[in-house]
Amino acid sequence: DDKEVTALLKKCIDGIDAKGEIHPSKKHEKLLKKICPSSKFKVVSATDAKGGFLFVSKTEERDFTFEHLVSQLLRHKTELTVSKDLFS
Repeated sequence: DDKEVTALLKKCIDGIDAKGEIHPSKKHEKLLKKICPSSKFKVVSATDAKGGFLFVSKTEERDFTFEHLVSQLLRHKTELTVSKDLFS
């Protein structure tokens, strides 16, 4: 849903304090150009990620691609619940 994706990406952007470059997924390039404050971020070359973006500055890199968010955050939170449902 576009509203949910927009809300998620805004939340990710709001969590970044530094100035830097946004490397959007091709799918979300237009949306990120629209919602990223130009005073803080420069939207540059798109990536082949399924969704989301990469943030790059002089001092840090942060991965907000959907693949990374699912594998590193959501999987760990849901893994135990799903295994209990499957094997109980």
